[in-house]
Amino acid sequence: SPPPKQNTGSQPDDITSPTKLQGPVAGYVERLAAQVGVPSAEVARLRWAARLHDLGKIVIDEATLRKDGPLDLAEWERMRRHPRLSARFLLRFKFAAAAARAVEYHHERYDGDGYYAIPAAEVPLASHFLIVADSYDAMTSDRPYRRGLAPAEALEQIEAGSGTQFHPSVAKAFVAAQRGTDPLAVLTSEEAAALRRVSLRAQRSRMLRGSGMQELAVAGIVFALAAVGLHHFVAAIPGAVAALCAAECLRRRDSLRGRLAVSLSQALIAGRDPDTAFRSFVDRLAGTTVVNWAGVMRWDDRVFSGGLEREVGLSGSGPEPAVLQTWLMREHESAEGRVVLARGEEIGCHGVVAVAPIAGDGDVSGFVVIVFGHSFGSHVELALQDCLRSLSQLLPEEPRPSRQRLELAAAR
Repeated sequence: SPPPKQNTGSQPDDITSPTKLQGPVAGYVERLAAQVGVPSAEVARLRWAARLHDLGKIVIDEATLRKDGPLDLAEWERMRRHPRLSARFLLRFKFAAAAARAVEYHHERYDGDGYYAIPAAEVPLASHFLIVADSYDAMTSDRPYRRGLAPAEALEQIEAGSGTQFHPSVAKAFVAAQRGTDPLAVLTSEEAAALRRVSLRAQRSRMLRGSGMQELAVAGIVFALAAVGLHHFVAAIPGAVAALCAAECLRRRDSLRGRLAVSLSQALIAGRDPDTAFRSFVDRLAGTTVVNWAGVMRWDDRVFSGGLEREVGLSGSGPEPAVLQTWLMREHESAEGRVVLARGEEIGCHGVVAVAPIAGDGDVSGFVVIVFGHSFGSHVELALQDCLRSLSQLLPEEPRPSRQRLELAAAR
């Protein structure tokens, strides 16, 4: 795809400062947030997000960062990785993990035409604080190929981009703050209240649920044994009953799990084409619980993105591919070797989402994403877990050129 269109200060203009840990962006964000009345804890989180938003540029070569002309397509692809790479770095540190999503989207636009084309409704408000501050810093800074704009000119550019590149309320408040006016004087009460609700608290996905029945069974047995040991035989009865009921529930769950796992694995037998196998897999799953949508996404961890290879919509449409990709970028390490569950709102749809990784050559090569209409029994999750090895049938390896073809290509 072609490079994103040139924005006022938000595209390659800020590429000469890879980390900017103590740069002006953090100061702009901190002052704006404090002036509009954001709680101090969130101001501190925003400050860290602003300090670390370009951390991913440490892997981009210096020649690209300091190039004094337009970037070619390959250079743009490397540049477009840095917000997601920054987010990946931040997820590894407890103190900064909450800032990861805001940092990942700091090159998006209010009109949805940014680096990753994330719809405006999916871009967190915290990202818009970073976007306007980062753009202003880029526009007013000198670059090898141009002089920086005067602050007044840069603010006019932000006003011109309000509602397209920039969030209208954030842009209005930022311009006022830089001109020495109280931002609250130019915002409506509703706008000010909305900005004060900015939050970097992360919503983490749920992992594969364990059954509480094992704990109930063990607790019942322990209680019964303790009562018998104290010669309170009547008191031992509730514990024994609880243990027996839990054991029966576990037996039924494991029976359902086994039958479903066998059925799903049979749908994925080798030799069937991936489209037919996937449709059969989804149909059998839908015979157990409500399935709204399911898709198979191929994943390339080198660029933190993938492409939807196939999908089946039963009772609804699937998530926006851009939103799904960015969610997988943040969460896919959690999915290595296990099924991950999440609320549908996290990827812009309704219901409950299950993500099952597809293993490639020692790495994750893709995902099966299933959107269920509502919550479901743990036997469904466990059956999906049992089928992980068979999922590779849905994503055959891309054909590699033969040695002879490579030699012919080299000769040409």
